[in-house]
Amino acid sequence: MTTIVRITRDESWLAAGTNYESMKSAHHRHQVAAAFGRDTAHTSEWHTPADAVAVRLAAAIADAYGTTRAASMTRIFSHVLLATVSQAEHRSADAPICFVDLIRESDGKRAYTAFGGAGSLPEPVEGFTVERSTTVNVSFLIRAVRVAAARNRLVGFDAPMMPAPDSTEYAVIMAPYAEAALPDVVEEVGMKKAEMAARGAGSLSRS
Repeated sequence: MTTIVRITRDESWLAAGTNYESMKSAHHRHQVAAAFGRDTAHTSEWHTPADAVAVRLAAAIADAYGTTRAASMTRIFSHVLLATVSQAEHRSADAPICFVDLIRESDGKRAYTAFGGAGSLPEPVEGFTVERSTTVNVSFLIRAVRVAAARNRLVGFDAPMMPAPDSTEYAVIMAPYAEAALPDVVEEVGMKKAEMAARGAGSLSRS
């Protein structure tokens, strides 16, 4: 059985390669990205090594989206990140996560989707054209987290960050996301609503 390791906020930040002042500033700007769709930096909440991966992911896509939008994308598609972390931890090949920017053909409005663990674009979305895609190797982010954790003598980071994709434990963690029926495609005008839904499902997943 694989259980998710609980760590402190400060341990998560050290493993993410950041610090208190940087995260405090990010918190005030609503630029904190954590696993399970969370956007908080409170000390009272327990954290996981996957939170450090989420921080690094948001930083990795910031050049493409800007810091605020990158954090939002990481939170909205946190379930895709968790699934990709699971694949990275229990499959031999590296596991990428890909964010795809879409343009609706009828009116030019933007939308976004994300997928993980595959090397090709998802099936075409009816009515939309792919504008660009941004891919990050989650396996590399995990390795970077573990290197930083070892450098800071943190414990608990050697254990898998997520259960195996075919395990009962994984199904339990991901069930709230399935029940929330999160949309595969999120239109730009609906990002706040999608973020709230992801955060709600993540809260149930952590409970």
